Amino acid sequence: MHRHYNATTPIYPEVSEAMKPYIYELFGNPSSVHAYGQQVAGLINCSPDEVAFTSCGTESDNWALWGAVMARRGSSSSSSSSSQQGLPHVVTSQIEHPAVTACLRSMAEQGLCTFTAVPVDSQGLISVTDVVSALTPNTVLVSIMHSNNEVGSLQPVAAIAAAVRQAAPGCLVHSDAAQSMGKVAVDVQQLGVDLLTLVGHKFGAPKGVAALYIRQGVQLANLLSGGSQERGRRGGTENAMRLHPDYAVGTLRLSTGRHTTADGVDRAVTLIVGAARKQGLEFGSSGSSSDTANGTAAH
Repeated sequence: MHRHYNATTPIYPEVSEAMKPYIYELFGNPSSVHAYGQQVAGLINCSPDEVAFTSCGTESDNWALWGAVMARRGSSSSSSSSSQQGLPHVVTSQIEHPAVTACLRSMAEQGLCTFTAVPVDSQGLISVTDVVSALTPNTVLVSIMHSNNEVGSLQPVAAIAAAVRQAAPGCLVHSDAAQSMGKVAVDVQQLGVDLLTLVGHKFGAPKGVAALYIRQGVQLANLLSGGSQERGRRGGTENAMRLHPDYAVGTLRLSTGRHTTADGVDRAVTLIVGAARKQGLEFGSSGSSSDTANGTAAH
């Protein structure tokens, strides 16, 4: 059983209307897209300067991983004790999206880092204790998704971030919140994360635009080198036609409650489960929408 709106959503009518002027009229260089960052900042409770636009969730996840690892390698190479420090290490989980797991495997195969993937319990939840136990002196990043794209379990990201901060000061915490936007609250201040991925097409915007929250002061190596876009953090011309309606309308949807809410998900689950049981099907649940944000995968 899949809830396809977690894989992707149709473009909302407001979004398509907002895109029209950018096709024929407002076609100038979009280097001033920083104003759109205010829309994202309002969604996740951060400063607009902490928002960097990307092309998709995969790029945001890859950037968080690559950026943290290469930033540490860069600082280590200039240190006289670099040979004793070993490779940068990343802690993640066994249920992450391929945008995280495939990237880590690729970097490990290239000899750039090592990583540990902690398991989940029968409810698809990650143990804070397991994450802390996986930390090593070389751990530079912990990457744990906010909600799982298959079973929908909401992970204890805030508790993990707090525990990591205490056990390994200086270790960064990243969360892929692509599946959570528009369904549950995503507040980077409450979560205590350093990096967070969000994806426009998960809540009614066009495909091809996403963002990475980068907490002020975090040193992250650039994934794409080129121009000075995104305050010198990501080279490449931004997709202004998608950026403007993407988060402006996304903010409207979330603030007015027109997008999927937790109560709405619970009602949908009740109807689906009831219909299934009438057909003689029985299955367990990982909890209500306060504990889950179910759906399928697509970044």
